[in-house]
Amino acid sequence: MTSNLIVFPIILPLITSILLILCYKRLYFRRYLSIASLFLQMYTIIVLTTQVIKENTLQVLYVGGWDAPYGIALTFDLLSGIMTGICVFLAIITLLYGFGYTPIKKEHLFKLPLFFFMIAGIQLSFITGDLFNLFVAFEILLIASFGLMSLESRSNHKKYTYPYVALNLVGSFVFLVTIAVTYRLLGTLNFADMGVRSHLLTSDPRLWVMGVMLIFVFGLKGAFFPLYYWLPKSYPILPTPTGAFYAAMLTKVGVYGMIRLFGTVLPHSLGTLHTLVLVLAIPTMLLGILSAFSKKSMRDILCFNLISHIGVIMMGLGLFTKESLTASLFYMIHHMLVIASLFLIAGLIIKMKGSDNIENIGSLWKTSPLLSGLFLIQGLSLSGLPPFSGFWPTIGLIREGLSQGSYILVFSLLASSLLTLLSMVHILFRGFWDTQSPNVQKPVPYFKPMVGVAGILVLVSLGLGLYPEPVLKLSHDATEMVLNQKAYQSQVLP
Repeated sequence: MTSNLIVFPIILPLITSILLILCYKRLYFRRYLSIASLFLQMYTIIVLTTQVIKENTLQVLYVGGWDAPYGIALTFDLLSGIMTGICVFLAIITLLYGFGYTPIKKEHLFKLPLFFFMIAGIQLSFITGDLFNLFVAFEILLIASFGLMSLESRSNHKKYTYPYVALNLVGSFVFLVTIAVTYRLLGTLNFADMGVRSHLLTSDPRLWVMGVMLIFVFGLKGAFFPLYYWLPKSYPILPTPTGAFYAAMLTKVGVYGMIRLFGTVLPHSLGTLHTLVLVLAIPTMLLGILSAFSKKSMRDILCFNLISHIGVIMMGLGLFTKESLTASLFYMIHHMLVIASLFLIAGLIIKMKGSDNIENIGSLWKTSPLLSGLFLIQGLSLSGLPPFSGFWPTIGLIREGLSQGSYILVFSLLASSLLTLLSMVHILFRGFWDTQSPNVQKPVPYFKPMVGVAGILVLVSLGLGLYPEPVLKLSHDATEMVLNQKAYQSQVLP
């Protein structure tokens, strides 16, 4: 079904970005405008997602009236609805938190415009039905994220932006080459048309090469092993609200690309590519979490946990069954909420103690029991313990791994979960319960509102764990829609 609403999640942040630049002197108005724009985006996403669920069909917009595959098609399915909705929800949370975190007169005039420019790129990547426009979306969000990182990092941390810039530029170059290879092989860049033509070339080794190149591109964006070098050096240098959004969303754009590639575009019979992802998932899970134990900063530890849990999501992609993909999508939803909230909690600790080094904070359980409780809940959820949100998708992946006889994968997942728990316990004992550490308490303006904003994410995550059925069904239905290539092709192609 055609719907003009599809363009709104892309156009609204672009318009907002321009208005924020024009209204550079009206500081409070800029903040009100930002939140109003995000709520309007959320409304359009809810309307679109509701239409998809009711009609059980894609929402499609042919840009300029040119039918696919000759024109650009924007497509909105249930997976797009989930990803765009969470993006806007986390943008609202991190902006509200950031308004208390950064005094209004110290906020750089280009911070909010760049933030909305980045959101436009993220939303376009979730909605486009064309490989070249996915490249354009990646470039939009990367340019904005480069600018925001350079803008908000301290002068002595600028050097850590170089790995982020350099490796992502390499990824952009490889992506452009891959697009050329894809067009030479298939004669199209439209996802639906690529799906039709690739089924005719399942025995052609060039299709496998194209798939490997795309895995490299999305793996670099998603911080797969061995391409995650840039992530732990770049996210911790950002102010906490921005770092929380980066940690929750930017790697998931690469994961989304993998889901779309395997589910919608390539033939499902390319088991060699799925095996390659499984092989990469094991060191991503284990090396990521093992590296966390060498760090003292909470944000550094969380970044390596983030890398490890990307490996967990990869496991579901590599197993490539409806059940494993459902578990991976559920895990991704859970992880975006939990990792963002943990970053926000770390930011509150920085405000209170002047540092998030676990050897320098100490006694937080006595001075701020509410904040400690929030961290405990999310730390247990990140570890996959019942009855928290991480438990259900972890169990789903373990069950599917055992059913396929992938015992090494299951062992790696269990080891990753145990090591995640140990890393969280290490933070709790050293940073929250150790009374020998310095206990300098600073007055924090807007402390309670910021705790409340972080608490919203904790409550949503806790609700997801205690009542997982709606999100489990949503993940299952989204997976079915992604895997139904014939329905996607018939609805996009005239």
